[in-house]
Amino acid sequence: MLRQKLSKRYQNFGHPIHLLLYFDIDAPHLEGPIPPIPFEQEAMHVMEPMLRQSMGPFSKVWYFDRYRRTVLWSYP
Repeated sequence: MLRQKLSKRYQNFGHPIHLLLYFDIDAPHLEGPIPPIPFEQEAMHVMEPMLRQSMGPFSKVWYFDRYRRTVLWSYP
């Protein structure tokens, strides 16, 4: 989903855009091998390198766990 959002174009009229992605892995119906590694490792080894390469149109990216109602991770 992150890769898909980074490739889109958005009109920002000169204002910063933040991306908010929801993390749902703790939902009982989604348990299993997705992602195949713990979230912290996924963020560090997959998402962070992708964002270092290109933030797309975004100035900040947030990952929000909607079941715990907390921010899990943000970049930068």
